[in-house]
Amino acid sequence: MMLLSAMIVIMTCRGARAASQTLWQIGTFDHSSSEFNQKREEQALAGGRLAETSRVYIVGKSDPKTDWYAFQPGSRNERAGSRPHPYTIQFDLAAPPKGGYFLKVGFVIGRREYFPTLQVDINGQQGWVYHHPQWHDVPGDKYWADEVEVQLPTPSLKPGANTLILTAIDEPGSDDRPRFTGLEYDALELDLDPSQAYDPSKVSVEFEPTIYYQQKGEQLEELVDVYLRHNSPARDGRFDLTLGSRQFSAKLVSQRGFGEEHFQLSLPEFAAGAKADASVTLGKRSQRLPVALTPAKKWTLLIVPHEHIDVGYTDYQAKVSEIQSRVLDEAMDMIGEHPDFRYSVDGYWVIQEFLAGRNAQDRQRLLQLVREHKIFVPAEYANLLTEFPAVETLIRSLYPSYRFDRENGANFDYAISPMFLPNPGPTPACWRQRA
Repeated sequence: MMLLSAMIVIMTCRGARAASQTLWQIGTFDHSSSEFNQKREEQALAGGRLAETSRVYIVGKSDPKTDWYAFQPGSRNERAGSRPHPYTIQFDLAAPPKGGYFLKVGFVIGRREYFPTLQVDINGQQGWVYHHPQWHDVPGDKYWADEVEVQLPTPSLKPGANTLILTAIDEPGSDDRPRFTGLEYDALELDLDPSQAYDPSKVSVEFEPTIYYQQKGEQLEELVDVYLRHNSPARDGRFDLTLGSRQFSAKLVSQRGFGEEHFQLSLPEFAAGAKADASVTLGKRSQRLPVALTPAKKWTLLIVPHEHIDVGYTDYQAKVSEIQSRVLDEAMDMIGEHPDFRYSVDGYWVIQEFLAGRNAQDRQRLLQLVREHKIFVPAEYANLLTEFPAVETLIRSLYPSYRFDRENGANFDYAISPMFLPNPGPTPACWRQRA
């Protein structure tokens, strides 16, 4: 049994190895893809034309502005044909490979909540790399950064021509993920560290506790993402974790020869600095990795449902008015059955229409629940039927709700902004909030 120390935080800082030298670089690590070709694969589908299945970039000959595409569609991207779109990099090594070769890839963070996995193929040897975005809060600038690093197997490299293929993979079971997935590149770089020999037995593990907890009987359990990094094939592998008196296991079934494996464990609630003992078995070799765990912050999530109104869009005004009033009837009935239930209308117009169309008993019932802060009324009157309202129009649209709130004990302290479907546009990203 070999004792190793666990790597708890992924190393993403550029320049961490003082002895390394850059063999080639595509783009600039500046959180922007502006130096690359901005044409998207989806555009090639217009008029029934099929997108190219591969892009080839030759180090020393190709131009990033024209030959490296900023956006790489995910393998389930519907607009790009729902198939893989490999990007190929061809480069030469002047001498027989020796030392450690590290591929670093930076991505642009945008509005999307999901990043495809990066598949790396080097001369036929395949590995996966997952994303670990970090929030940076520095004087004068705040931004998300996502820069991954993977050690390429030195034995797979060769003097002369080498072929590196990158593919954005939407993993199996990701059918519920966004339909227009992809990766937007910031920059790419291959470094050589002559002082680091390639160790095929090297294994490290990273634990990322999530904010998601589950109540199982009397026990509260936290979902924890586990990332296992390895330099040799993970087929028929096994991961075991001992936490307190309980043991947890996961099978490693991929055929990939290097990179990262990802799985999730549901662990009983643990305190900061909790000690655990991990064991990784790859083939006939087992390694032990003592670790310390820190839970994610617990959040109390309050959900107040409401029904969106779009007068004249979903139906004509009189019908929308009646539907919204019936929704209020149902909300009041639910509050009677479930005292903790709360409801928020999408604008004062709904309240106005209800009061104008219901009897005195129903009106009194509604007003009582407003006073008890069980039904909430936002500041805005409704979605204004113009895209260019004047400032005075906006201000005056608050008058009816303000008057109603003051007369009926509400607070006039919030507004609801209409939620529009996002443009599936040019910037896919992973947006992970850190507590």
